[in-house]
Amino acid sequence: MRFYAAMALSYLLKETVPEEVVPVFFTALTDSSPVQGVYDELPWTWADRPVQFQALAFLQWLTSSKRRDLIMRRLVELLPTVDEIVVERSLTTCCIAHSIGRSSAYLPR
Repeated sequence: MRFYAAMALSYLLKETVPEEVVPVFFTALTDSSPVQGVYDELPWTWADRPVQFQALAFLQWLTSSKRRDLIMRRLVELLPTVDEIVVERSLTTCCIAHSIGRSSAYLPR
């Protein structure tokens, strides 16, 4: 629920988003399991990418706000963890797509 509230507040408040919103996106970025089930039920316009990518998109958007320093500092701290999450997710998606024959043209032979 906090993740969706953070997304909504970011849409509505833009530059004046409260600082409490930022840790919510970082939590979803590093551990999406608590929100994944409900996230999957959101309309396509809200859930058009994996939770982690959605959290990153909002954090990127907020880097032009007054929360920039907080976000950049936290991203630097989390870089190794985020890299593992994103790479693992990408590889899993790629392997699944390959196994059902959807993207064999894009994979190395």
